[in-house]
Amino acid sequence: MFYRQTMGHSAALAMLLALSSCGDEGGGAVAEAPSTPTPTPPSVPPPSPPSEPELAALGGTRIGSSVQTLLSCSPSPLVRNSDGLLTGLVSTMPIPRAHENAMWLHYNAANTFAADVNGFGGATFTPEMLLAPSSTAVRFLDSNDNQLEIILAEIFPAESTTLGLLADTNLCFFAGGSAPAEVPASGSRSYRAFAEGLVQRADGTTRRLLGSIGNLEIDFASHAATIAMDLQSVTDPVSGPFGDVRGQPSDPLIHMTATLVQQPHSLTPASITSDNGFTGSIAGAFTGNTGVVFNFAMQNADGDVIWGVIAADSSLNAM
Repeated sequence: MFYRQTMGHSAALAMLLALSSCGDEGGGAVAEAPSTPTPTPPSVPPPSPPSEPELAALGGTRIGSSVQTLLSCSPSPLVRNSDGLLTGLVSTMPIPRAHENAMWLHYNAANTFAADVNGFGGATFTPEMLLAPSSTAVRFLDSNDNQLEIILAEIFPAESTTLGLLADTNLCFFAGGSAPAEVPASGSRSYRAFAEGLVQRADGTTRRLLGSIGNLEIDFASHAATIAMDLQSVTDPVSGPFGDVRGQPSDPLIHMTATLVQQPHSLTPASITSDNGFTGSIAGAFTGNTGVVFNFAMQNADGDVIWGVIAADSSLNAM
């Protein structure tokens, strides 16, 4: 089943010691010294459970709430290895407009997530499904080969955004975070932006976009949001584009820009301009206090496609 959007982007320790004393009831007798009570040892509360997985960047989301995400998905059949892990896509099949899909990733307990794609539900991931972390992500794989990856906080220490992928029937990259806070009515703000996704060539070559960077500028008075990204393709490691791509060399791909209109908590779909013949669309939404996320898709005349998500967070401006 390929996903279609059906809804809009929219929880003392106290201790008392009593001292007592006793005296001789006879007149003129010398009172005995007060007895020294034995102190009651303090009660030590058990350690609190972690509020989130130690390794995963969750954009400020806490247990009992949800990561609200935008998705960019491919309808192409998936290629998996003998362990069920994603290794590639069959083709560069034409992809729909990126902003047609969204997901709520419900954070139910430590290392426990339930995916809800476009309101149709989805796989649940629990601690026993955890795989060894890759160099870029915390990874889950269930018995039906549904795969979830959430970017490591170590390499993406954003306050309000996160990045990752979900591979079940289709491959979807996601960008999201906690529920959006109040958006300023005036002034401007700059955001450091990071991309995740793929470039798929018509000749069958597939490369990862992870590590591509850029900037987002929003003028809240005029409601104009301009994003500029320098996308780069990561050279495949031995394990392919879905293996450990961290630290792999990359090649410049394209420079892309778009100007979107800011609505209360979203950025309306807009056209992408690039310097290398790619055209497409992009849409966005606010997350938390400091974040904005996007999904996008582009194609050129040769049939090459570039698609994925972007997480922009003003807390990352010093990086």
